[in-house]
Amino acid sequence: MRHVYKLALMLIGALTLASCANNTKLQGTIGGAAGQTIQLQVIGDAIAVVDSVKISGDGTFALEAPESTEPTFYRAVLPSGKAIVFVADSAETVTVKADAEAADWFSSVAFDNSEESALTMEVVAKAATLQGKLQSYTATESDPAKLAEMRSAIDDYKASIKDFIFAHPRSLASYYALYQNVMGLPVFNINDIHDHVLFST
Repeated sequence: MRHVYKLALMLIGALTLASCANNTKLQGTIGGAAGQTIQLQVIGDAIAVVDSVKISGDGTFALEAPESTEPTFYRAVLPSGKAIVFVADSAETVTVKADAEAADWFSSVAFDNSEESALTMEVVAKAATLQGKLQSYTATESDPAKLAEMRSAIDDYKASIKDFIFAHPRSLASYYALYQNVMGLPVFNINDIHDHVLFST
């Protein structure tokens, strides 16, 4: 009976390890964030929190998401709202370095082994720049000159993203760019004749 019990424990352990082996992982170092809790979220129709951990004294951390059957976008978020957006398959481990105290957060984020994640962060940085401009205009949005500046900022962003998509037509980051919302609103519209070509790229 004791041998059966030991065998059962070994089988449970093996199954647990096999399950963990299929999970997506984000690991790395974030300078200036020791002691802060970083939260891992799955990006989908709704944001789902799947893991969180306190960053160690030397800035290292490791997060894990449940197994996914397809490439999935994730966001690792600090209490300040600064986020690392990445894409990964199941069983993939993504390694990143960043500096929470850097003047430019986005420039500080560097992936060791995920070009798709680096491209996705490039899109996120562009969107953050646009969002910052739009938020600065909201207080004076009735001013015709400011409205023109807002439209110009949106047009410039769309042109930049179009160039990005045409430069990376097979990239998952292009998919992210196409369906990304800025201030809760979609930038591209599949029913818009000018945008439709991007959805068929």
